[in-house]
Amino acid sequence: MSYVDFIPDDHRYEVDGRVVPSVTQILAPLYDWSGVPPEVLARAAERGTAVHKACELYDLEILDEDGLDAEVASYLAGWKKFLVDTGFKVERVEVRVYSPTHEYAGTTDRTGRLGRNSVLLDLKSGVITPVTGPQTAAYEKALTEQTGAKFSRRYGLYLRPGDYRLIRYDTTTDWLVFQAARNLMTWRQNHGC
Repeated sequence: MSYVDFIPDDHRYEVDGRVVPSVTQILAPLYDWSGVPPEVLARAAERGTAVHKACELYDLEILDEDGLDAEVASYLAGWKKFLVDTGFKVERVEVRVYSPTHEYAGTTDRTGRLGRNSVLLDLKSGVITPVTGPQTAAYEKALTEQTGAKFSRRYGLYLRPGDYRLIRYDTTTDWLVFQAARNLMTWRQNHGC
């Protein structure tokens, strides 16, 4: 199995020492943040990173909640509410994945059990976007290649202060859209675009 390393400073994935594109980089052309001021985007990214880390440490049972920023704590409260409301059983937390077939890497937020279903869950603390569908399809494909795990559902969990919204992504076109974005990236690289 290949070793996947993540370098957070420039959001770069390396597999056995060579750089591979991330799911986020591949899907970047599908987002249009042009109307959002850069400082607002930066603040949202900062909050998202902090919320993800708090939820991760909570799931690993090593979070010191006393030191949490109030805003981050409110989003963590949304995660806790989701866990209580649904009975979601966490199995994997923040797992780096790599698809040798399609040459990309990423990090799945959570996998686990939701009722009788084995699910892949992507945590969000920002706006709801349909790009989460192709994103979760890419994570599912890579994790299945890597471990053989099968999932019956993919979800985006949009955390809000003290609350959440769970959205299922289940169209077959999600994977096709990701493949098209990956192919476009390869074409552009091959042609210097």
